[in-house]
Amino acid sequence: MTVLADTRAPLNVVVPPSERDKWTWKGTVLRGQRVIERYQHQGAGGFLNLDRTGQPWLVEFSDVPGEPARVEPLSMAAAMDRAMRREVRCPYCRAVLPGLLAACTQPACLSRDLDHDMRHTRMEDQ
Repeated sequence: MTVLADTRAPLNVVVPPSERDKWTWKGTVLRGQRVIERYQHQGAGGFLNLDRTGQPWLVEFSDVPGEPARVEPLSMAAAMDRAMRREVRCPYCRAVLPGLLAACTQPACLSRDLDHDMRHTRMEDQ
């Protein structure tokens, strides 16, 4: 497979030179006018999806034929967690979260988080 030099340009924006040889270009996803390059980490096997500016994106392909891929912006931390296959789980329901600072969206988990926060407020804050 021949890789054009510009397909690695987004990777060069976000990955240090000493780490770039650990990533393999796997193709391009077009979303409207946005071009997203896909890179796979050779060790972890996860994907890093970057547009031409270096903005990371979540790209999830559907199992349903003809249905478009789900494409959403991600923080760099969440994108790297996914690419390196580091799973972050909700402490209550154990669901996989999109990143270290993400919160679970299940109502029961949100209630427990709020309850936990209320127990740790200072007297002056009440």
